[in-house]
Amino acid sequence: MKQHTHIISGFSIAMIVALELGEGLPISVFLGLVGAFLNILIDTFGHRGLRRDPYTHSLLGVTILSCSIAVIAALSLELYIGYKMDFLATLLAILLSGYIHLFLDMLTSTGIYPIWPWSRKTFSLARIRYDDPLMNKFFSTLFILLILAEILKHTKIFK
Repeated sequence: MKQHTHIISGFSIAMIVALELGEGLPISVFLGLVGAFLNILIDTFGHRGLRRDPYTHSLLGVTILSCSIAVIAALSLELYIGYKMDFLATLLAILLSGYIHLFLDMLTSTGIYPIWPWSRKTFSLARIRYDDPLMNKFFSTLFILLILAEILKHTKIFK
């Protein structure tokens, strides 16, 4: 998928997970931004031309990158703001943000490298072009609606 779709999905998943695990709205938005940043990093360092790089488009690569970013995010809040957030919630939110990137890329014709470094074989669930406008709009809209529903669920407007 295109980078904007990854940014929206990464933000949404990280924020939804944080809200569901009991973090408040400001910290959930922060983790959403961290999830979006992670997806930018995956795409920025994960492409050689139009070809995906196994370092960032594999389960191992995304896990290592996500864990590193989660540690930096948690330490940053604690050191600069004095807020000690639930590290498990942070880790889960950021990991899922990275994994949703892999899932969306598995839907494209070029796929991902699921078991790199043990194999450079790619895996794909579908044959969608990464720049298919309909699919990018569909997934972007889906994740925007999911985050809006989650925010409404956690506000007092309808309670």
